[in-house]
Formats: sequence, C-alpha cells, structure tokens
Amino acid sequence: MIIERRRKEEEKEEEEEEKKKMPLMIMIILTLVVVVVVVIAVVVVVVVVVAVVVVQVVVVLVVVVVVVVIVIVVIVVVIVVVVVVVVVVVVVVVVVVVVVVVIEKEQQ
Repeated sequence: MIIERRRKEEEKEEEEEEKKKMPLMIMIILTLVVVVVVVIAVVVVVVVVVAVVVVQVVVVLVVVVVVVVIVIVVIVVVIVVVVVVVVVVVVVVVVVVVVVVVIEKEQQ
C-alpha cells in the first residue's frame, strides 16, 4: 500500500510538473512564432523599401538619361541651325559680291 501511494504521489508530481511545463512550452512556442513573424515582417519591409529605392533610382536614371538626350538633341539642333545660317550668310555674301562685281564691270 505504501508503495502504491508513493507511485500515485510520484505520478501526481509528474503530472503537476508536466502541467507546469506546458505553459512554459506554450510561451516558448509563442515566442518563437512571434520572432519568426517579426523577422518575416522585417524582411518584407526591407524588400519593399529596397524595391522602392531601386524603382526610384531607375526612375531618376531614366529621367537623367532623357534630360541628357534632350540636351544633346538641342545642342545638335543649335549647331545645325548655326551651320545652316552661316552657310546661307556666306552664300548670300558671295552672291552679292559677285553681282556687285558684275555690275561694276558692266558699268566700265
């Protein structure tokens, strides 16, 4: 009988210890779940921030490239216009000089 009582007492103690361990296990599991969720959330936020920064950098690079191309086109157009104007002025001057020379020769 004494042995049976001890067994029962030991079983009760083991059950109590297991009951005490259960909340601890649950707390550990919940803590791990929270840590995993927080890590996943941080990774998602970092990925989103990096994506936004990369998109902004790409947009800025595209804008810079477009501006540079526009500036180059404007410079080329200005150079072409200046060359055309110079050629036209030279041609007009040459024609005027030739006409003046021809008129002077005819007068003599």
